[in-house]
Amino acid sequence: MTLAAGAAVAVSATAATAATSHAVIATVPMGSGMGSGMGIDTANQSLYVSKSGAGVVSVLDLATNTVETTIPVTNPGRIAVDSSAHRAYVVRGGGANSLAVIDTTSNTVVGSLGGLSNPIGVAVDPTTHTVYVTNYDSQVVSVFDTTVTPATRTNTNIVGSRPWAVDVDPTTHKAYAATLFGGTLAVITGTTHTNSVEGFAGPIQVTVDPIGQRAYVVNNNANGVSVVNTTTETNLGTFNAGSGPSDMAVDPAKSTGFVTNRNDDTVSVIDLTDNSVDGTVPVGDNPQSVEVDPMTGRAYVANADNTISVIALLTSQEITFTSTPPAQPVVGTTYAATATGGASGNPVTFSTSSSACTVTPAGMVTFSHVGQCVVSADQAGNDGYFPAPTVDQTMTVGAGPQAITFTSSPPSPASVGGSYTVETSGGGSAQPVTLSVHGTTTNDACSITGDLVSFDHVGRCVIAADQAGDADHTAAPTATQQIDVVHEATTTVVTLPTSEVVYGQLARATVLVGNTTEGSVQFTVDGAPVGAPVAPASDGTARSPELTGSKLAVGAHPVGAVFTPSDTNRYATSTATPATLTVDKAATTSAVSVTGTAITAAVAPVAPGAGDPTGSVRFYVAGTEVGTATLTRGTATLTYEVPAGSTREVSSVYAGNAAFTGSSASTARRDPAITATVSSNKARRNGWYSTPVTVSFACKESGSPLTNPCPAPVRLSRNAAGQTVTRTIIAADGGADTAVVKGINIDAVRPVVRVTGVRAGATYFANGPVAGCRATDRHSGVATCKVRRTTKGNRVVYVAVATDRAGNRSSTRVVARTAAVVIRGASMEHGHYVVHRGRTYTVLVEAATRPSYVYASHTPRPPAGGGIPFKRIDKFTWALGVTFTHSMRHHTWWNIGTRVGTRTTVTTVKVVR
Repeated sequence: MTLAAGAAVAVSATAATAATSHAVIATVPMGSGMGSGMGIDTANQSLYVSKSGAGVVSVLDLATNTVETTIPVTNPGRIAVDSSAHRAYVVRGGGANSLAVIDTTSNTVVGSLGGLSNPIGVAVDPTTHTVYVTNYDSQVVSVFDTTVTPATRTNTNIVGSRPWAVDVDPTTHKAYAATLFGGTLAVITGTTHTNSVEGFAGPIQVTVDPIGQRAYVVNNNANGVSVVNTTTETNLGTFNAGSGPSDMAVDPAKSTGFVTNRNDDTVSVIDLTDNSVDGTVPVGDNPQSVEVDPMTGRAYVANADNTISVIALLTSQEITFTSTPPAQPVVGTTYAATATGGASGNPVTFSTSSSACTVTPAGMVTFSHVGQCVVSADQAGNDGYFPAPTVDQTMTVGAGPQAITFTSSPPSPASVGGSYTVETSGGGSAQPVTLSVHGTTTNDACSITGDLVSFDHVGRCVIAADQAGDADHTAAPTATQQIDVVHEATTTVVTLPTSEVVYGQLARATVLVGNTTEGSVQFTVDGAPVGAPVAPASDGTARSPELTGSKLAVGAHPVGAVFTPSDTNRYATSTATPATLTVDKAATTSAVSVTGTAITAAVAPVAPGAGDPTGSVRFYVAGTEVGTATLTRGTATLTYEVPAGSTREVSSVYAGNAAFTGSSASTARRDPAITATVSSNKARRNGWYSTPVTVSFACKESGSPLTNPCPAPVRLSRNAAGQTVTRTIIAADGGADTAVVKGINIDAVRPVVRVTGVRAGATYFANGPVAGCRATDRHSGVATCKVRRTTKGNRVVYVAVATDRAGNRSSTRVVARTAAVVIRGASMEHGHYVVHRGRTYTVLVEAATRPSYVYASHTPRPPAGGGIPFKRIDKFTWALGVTFTHSMRHHTWWNIGTRVGTRTTVTTVKVVR
């Protein structure tokens, strides 16, 4: 559009609201002494800045916005740069009347162009390498041809009153010089002043747009910039840019101009297609001059506060939330907010000013109070982008549920007379957790004061925990902890001074009672009571009546004891493991005497044996049996007259009975000798054989042959204690000898063993219980009973091995399972937990790191949501109170989840009324 000279160029009342705009992206401190001269070297991407107060030219690296060097130049003024010739021309004022020539490759002063008269403005034609300088005093423009050495200077004729600024059109090679007081723009063709365009008010700067074929003249005496058509060399009028314009630079490629406004410390961005103001950019104090880098389109503004403002074209960017907030968030839950930003590459950050929630810069929202939660998303800008406008997400936070977790485990077993301090962890409300005895408690099993539970009677103790709500939380459902209260255990151990006696020998047992001495002990032999109950002494010991007073039969007899406490409400009865008392036959000794009409044998027990041997005695004379007589009170008499006339050997043989071993005696005779040897396939242990026993005999004559061969070996295989083998040999002369082997104990029967404390097929928490071993043995008694435990995965095998005193061994095993997740208080049905709606159960998890609870979903759906953290109650044990709400009545089977790290364990439960 062509305007009449002196007409005003129309501008928009407000800045344009385009999608893109300009802004200061950097402010570079330059140090004191800042001047107004600047020039850009596009070859090296450097900005040359005059610092007239410091007497140097600073070189700014446009890639890093840092000063890379300074060049000493006296009184430096305006600068023109010829990038292709690698030269910068700096006006030197203060009487120097010359141009300093700088080599932009080495950044050193390499020459000077003189003959000037108070030079002010300078411009260079990058094509012809012609330099134009305005001379304020001589009122001419000096034209230097730098293509020759030395450069030549030609002065134009007078161009007007006080030439000040000059610029050159590199396409037409015309220069345009503004006369400060003449109010004209001189057109210079070659070295000749060919025309003057009028109508300016104190022109102080000239900028040529070779593409738009315009020259822009900044008027010092009016807040306007004049537009000159360089083709017709006419003044098209002025447009208003800002208050106190001081300089203008043009980006021809973008048809954009930049005008510095020294009065309001701004730069106006001009759309050169219609000379309208796109907007203003705040810069430093009193901006003096501006240059545009045609390579990047960035404008560089020299400010009087010794800084350079860098202006760039910025693009707007937007933020979009990519996460959907929860529909009904409640206190105590979280939400991960996510969003995508613009192309600046800076992260989207989150914040909130709401009291109802908190948010981390990464977007983790925690709902902490009832009310409105507003999450704000922001993204910073950079050299190419504005900061994104803030985007908000608003959520209404409701009161959160809370659950009570028992963090303490009751004693196991819980015994009458004991106590237990309950520890709980409540929800997020400020209300305390209160404890009481639940109505399902039986037999007044317990009472509670504060957090201390006392176990009063045998029965089921149920502790109820409640917590009221507050402004941010609903009341917690009642949580219960069930404890089975049992009698306090007692111990009874029976010991014998010796495990073997002979028939008639006195013996007593001793019992040690543990945990209480108030009560009585009833001793038993073979399961039958012996004597009256005995009260333990203060040290817990009690001694039995004489156990063998009734002359216990030969064999093994279990000796037991049962302790009955006086306080049957508190203490439990205990039964001792029986100790085996083995009774062997008592040895006998015989003596024979002869009278005129009878032969008498006296048979007596050998101490410590006691009693009257019974049975019969055989009598021999000279090796020939002459008769048998029955023992009465230890004496047997045979009426017999021993023939007279020669020496006779007379002997008696007692064969023994169930309680006594045999013996023999002779008179006037040298007896033969018989010895016995005992052997078995396995060595004797603790006085017991576990395989059949063979008794072998060896005989030695004593001058007279035996009447019968040496006895054959005897094989014993019956399982019994105190077995005896007796064999007698008789010589032809009437002498006799008897071999007695007694105390042969045989037990080839394995003990009976079982595992206690573990149920086959049961599921236990963590490592499972410690199993016990219980064994019985009818003959030799139990020597050892041990349990060995092995695990593979969640399968636990308990093997109980018992060995009796004879060395017989038997074993049994029980297989159970363990689980890292259990629901305390819930029953099991076909391998699944059964819980009741409306009740709170404690979920236990074994884990090295803190697990979290995942909300239940009805089967077959997987659990989802939640993330409620568990509470530590032991090093590797975590607990959380979980309420199975009435809303679960629509389905019977539910899946709950426990997450450790990235792994979720699913537990299927059956929910019933």
